[in-house]
Amino acid sequence: MGKKRKSHESNEGDQFKLKIKPNSSECTLVSFPSGYKPGTANEEWQAFEHAECKTRGAIVLATDKNVDFIGKCSNSKRGKEKDGMPNAEGEEESNSSSHVMLGVFDRAAGRLTLSHVQSNGIIRMQPRIHTVSYEEDASMNREETATGSDLADLRRERNAKLIEAFGSQRRKRQLATAKAGRVDASQISAGDAMINIIRSTEADPGKREDVIKKTLADRNIPPHNPEATTPEDAYPFDSIVPRIIQDSIDTSLLTQALSDGSILGDVKQKFGKYVASRVGAASNFATTDDKLPNRILCLALLGHLLSLYTDGKRLIIRVKTDAGGIQATAQGLGIPTSTLEGILSLFYSREEMDDGTKYIMDKRKKNLLLAWCLVLAIRAEPDCLIPSFAFQILCEQLKMKPAEVASVYRELGCQTSRSRQSYQVTLLKQKLGQDPVTLDMSFPALKLGARKR
Repeated sequence: MGKKRKSHESNEGDQFKLKIKPNSSECTLVSFPSGYKPGTANEEWQAFEHAECKTRGAIVLATDKNVDFIGKCSNSKRGKEKDGMPNAEGEEESNSSSHVMLGVFDRAAGRLTLSHVQSNGIIRMQPRIHTVSYEEDASMNREETATGSDLADLRRERNAKLIEAFGSQRRKRQLATAKAGRVDASQISAGDAMINIIRSTEADPGKREDVIKKTLADRNIPPHNPEATTPEDAYPFDSIVPRIIQDSIDTSLLTQALSDGSILGDVKQKFGKYVASRVGAASNFATTDDKLPNRILCLALLGHLLSLYTDGKRLIIRVKTDAGGIQATAQGLGIPTSTLEGILSLFYSREEMDDGTKYIMDKRKKNLLLAWCLVLAIRAEPDCLIPSFAFQILCEQLKMKPAEVASVYRELGCQTSRSRQSYQVTLLKQKLGQDPVTLDMSFPALKLGARKR
């Protein structure tokens, strides 16, 4: 036998709180849909009845293997029999005009003996593996009372669980992409709900301003200083290029390309065409510039982030322990290990798996990644000014329309000016003879729209 049970009580969801049933004269017919053949292991049959409802019970076959079998049955009370058949009282529970019975024919005596079959049918014996929990999913019970959008959400949740458990890799990727693209309340920073809250404070101007400030303070953008009046202070270098990345990222190829244009092809292959185009513009990088190392670091990190943003397959990154761990994953992505660890901590949520770790980028984090790329691009420029031709190349690598990228830049507090089919972008370019403008003043105002009547 397997592990000896401490008690004869067990749970099957919240349906069965069982106790051993006294010996019954009824026969039991069972079937094994799993294909199990009784008698192939050390077995023990037991009959149970519900501790509170006597008409419900179960048949259990315990084995010395890692699996037992359980079949649910009913213990309907029958009335008195007449000529070996139940009378009308016996049909009270089943409301059926037919009954299943087991007949044994004695050839010598010429007698047929009939016996009632428990549950008036064949009981299906379902396998129960010892180490697996078979508690009923709470969503199963909620679905019975759910309606409308709640019912659709529950069915979507159950479908997602089935795909995670049994779906193909292609179907799992489709599910992850769908989740990342779904907009929910947790991904909205200033949606209709917040706008309604702000409108409700119109009678109190002081409270209204406080609510607006708190709403805008929670912008989904890189670390910044709202009171800054210079680009360097607006998005501090140590904040947009964390120390762990500064110490680990490889910039040797970019530094070499400043003086050797023949390797720009290698730069493009490793960091993308935008970074290669900016390094290729040698006049953009004066060797006497004391900020040159920081700008090179910005471009190196930008190249890695752009590759993650534009590749839909990298919304999910799996790090498998038996396949080399984080080192092998970093090598496959062409990113130094410590740099990848820093990127994963910024833009991915972590989920442990049996064979390693899964990192997932949701919609909000992907928007943050885009904003981070744009900040790095403008901080890599000598005067924090992106010319129109470079802006066009950036849009091409991002696979976005220029107007869309310009809109995100404005959300970051940058100024954009139209230049033919492209844009020129600047950050906190102060005007002579005027009071300095802060980053907070450069952010676009919250659009509340017309007041609803």
